[in-house]
Amino acid sequence: MKKFFIILILLILIVIGISVAFVSPMCKTYVNSHGEELIGRKINVEGLSLNLFNGNASLDDVTIYERNGDSVFAVIEDIDVDMNLASLIKGDIVVEALDIDDAVVNIIQKDTTFNYDDMVEFFSKDDEKMEYSIGKLRVSDVTVRYKDRTDAKFPLVYEVRKIKAKSDNFTASGMNHVEATAKLGEKGNAEVKYDGSLADHSNMKVDLKLEDID
Repeated sequence: MKKFFIILILLILIVIGISVAFVSPMCKTYVNSHGEELIGRKINVEGLSLNLFNGNASLDDVTIYERNGDSVFAVIEDIDVDMNLASLIKGDIVVEALDIDDAVVNIIQKDTTFNYDDMVEFFSKDDEKMEYSIGKLRVSDVTVRYKDRTDAKFPLVYEVRKIKAKSDNFTASGMNHVEATAKLGEKGNAEVKYDGSLADHSNMKVDLKLEDID
């Protein structure tokens, strides 16, 4: 009988191991095929690993495309996520920690519209039953390439490098507090404190400190 239980436990462990081994490739395929359902944009993930026991996920070489699906909106080298699995049962998405490292984001503005407005709307729909929140948001080594196409004759292009940012209890539709630092030009530095909502550009407060700007 003892031998039977040992064999049974080994079989269970083997089944769990096989299941976990197949979970990550299946999730990667699903994410790449259903990006528009998940974030409202086409997405491509080169590497994905998922731990079903603690809710930790790691994504490598993530490409998010523009709304038209042709040009690239952002490329992210590494994303680490700690999910609260119990919240999914209730129909909510609660991220305990989100770390984003080594990314390039292309921001395009024309008049008062931005090329990410559709994503903000996607995550903050009034009829959306699912709630989104991030307990600890950490961003490092991010480059933002900003283009203002309001005046076609004189488009403004500027690049902000080495961005580091942090925020606690971040939500897509609620008020958030974000602190960030960045490099501007050859020797410039920036410190930013932001209070506002991504869903409402007209209601925000920004404290900005600039040094040695070109």
